[in-house]
Order: sequence, then C-alpha cells, then structure tokens
Amino acid sequence: MSVYFQNFDSFLQKLKDLDADCDKAARNVVNRMVNEGMAETMKETPEHTGYLRENWKSRPARKQGNGYSGSYSNNVFYGLYVNYGHRLVRNGKTVGYVPGFFMLEAGQEHVSRNYQRWMDTEIKNIKQKGGW
Repeated sequence: MSVYFQNFDSFLQKLKDLDADCDKAARNVVNRMVNEGMAETMKETPEHTGYLRENWKSRPARKQGNGYSGSYSNNVFYGLYVNYGHRLVRNGKTVGYVPGFFMLEAGQEHVSRNYQRWMDTEIKNIKQKGGW
C-alpha cells in the first residue's frame, strides 16, 4: 500500500528555507509516519494467536527519486485474508463470509489524519534548535 502526501514538497521547501538538513528531517518524518502507521495497524490486527500481530516489520526511510519512501509489511500468508475478509468453505461449499478487519486501512487513515502535524512539529523543532 502506497500513499502520496501532497504537502510533503512544501515541507521540504520550508526546510530548505530554514537551511536545515533536509535529508535528516525528511527521514525523521517518514520514519514517524511508518512507525505510527504500523503501531495503529498492529493495534487493529486481531490477536487470535498473536502470530499475525507480531510479524509486522518496518523498513526505514530512504531517498527514492525526488522523494522519500518508508514502509511496513507482514509476510504471514493469511494476512490479506484477515485484512480484506474471505469466504468460509465447509466440505467444498461456501457457507458464509468472514468480514475483514481492514487493519492496513486503519494505519493509513491514522497517518493521513496526523502527518501534517508531524511535519509542523519537525519544522518547529528545527526552528528551536536554530534559535529562530
């Protein structure tokens, strides 16, 4: 799942205007987005055996083209079925449907609601360090 944040370009421009270390600040924000999104996703992941919940892994932010990329994932094979739901089959016949938990969407929604605040906080911290 990939998300593009429109205001990220203006965030980088503000960093350049402040003569800040753009690379470090952008990585900080992207890492926070990944960590917060993963935490929300893990919270929404059902804890039936705990196996699915404990297998979330994050990858640190890295520069990719003109932007930055970070991600988290889970390699448990049935994770997508838990997220999106699946049909219930008994003796070769579909007898029902198990609804999904949509935990990935919960993490994405959490990041979408909060990323602007996290970028503003990073700029505020840079200003404080620089004596602005």
